[in-house]
Amino acid sequence: MTLTIPVPTHAAVKASLFTGLTALNLCTIFYDDPTTDLEDDWISLGATRGTFLPQDLVGTGGAGWLREAYTLDVEISSFRGDDDPQATYERCAVLMAAVVDYVRQDPTLGGLINIQVRPDAFEVDPAWEDEHLGRICRILLTLAVENRI
Repeated sequence: MTLTIPVPTHAAVKASLFTGLTALNLCTIFYDDPTTDLEDDWISLGATRGTFLPQDLVGTGGAGWLREAYTLDVEISSFRGDDDPQATYERCAVLMAAVVDYVRQDPTLGGLINIQVRPDAFEVDPAWEDEHLGRICRILLTLAVENRI
């Protein structure tokens, strides 16, 4: 008897988010680290960390036997070449809300995930840009994924 072993979904989830967020035309979306030629607003899909746990104490090792749980970091950045921290912060918050809304509209990403993708945590870091050329706001949003494979 040959078992069909499902593959972990992290690569497919990242690709799905990249395609879906790009289609929203919010700003530049990077599949991973942003380039050095940045626009004022961008979103980057970053690091993934996860675990596998057996779903059942006794099982075949086939489909549904493992539960995967992982997080995906999403970095959101907004820059304004002036001293208006409120406008910069609010634009970054709008971009984060769009990512959160995208995931909440379909927490299975079209059936790719059989449990859920959900917003998990975020950290907002507003500041002067490194060379003091204007205000920058960065948000690190963590998405949590739970799935049976």
